[in-house]
Amino acid sequence: MLTGVSVTLFSHFWNEPLDWTVYSILAYAFIVLFGTIAAFWLFQAAAEIIPADVAGMMETFDPVAATLLSMIFLGVSVNSWECIGGALILGAVAFLAVPSKHPFLIHYSRKARSKFSQTDKD
Repeated sequence: MLTGVSVTLFSHFWNEPLDWTVYSILAYAFIVLFGTIAAFWLFQAAAEIIPADVAGMMETFDPVAATLLSMIFLGVSVNSWECIGGALILGAVAFLAVPSKHPFLIHYSRKARSKFSQTDKD
């Protein structure tokens, strides 16, 4: 939401003329149905099968995968800022995948695991 609001400071979408044709309405419906609703439903279904932390990490690869696929299939060019953003995403995923050695985080994760294991027994 913050990104959308900040973009409106530079690009005033309400000043752009819209030409709603049958094709544009179908394209918009396709994006809403398959790009949003179906994608979220499939993510929820996968989260029931695989662990939540794995599903969360896989979800972080979504922007990178979308960029790579658009480069391969649509011929989209990527600038240096987008490469830096992709590298930051991959770096954050790699950082989160490494177990933490910080004492507070170790204590917190043990406490959380014991809490969840107690609720499973109840």
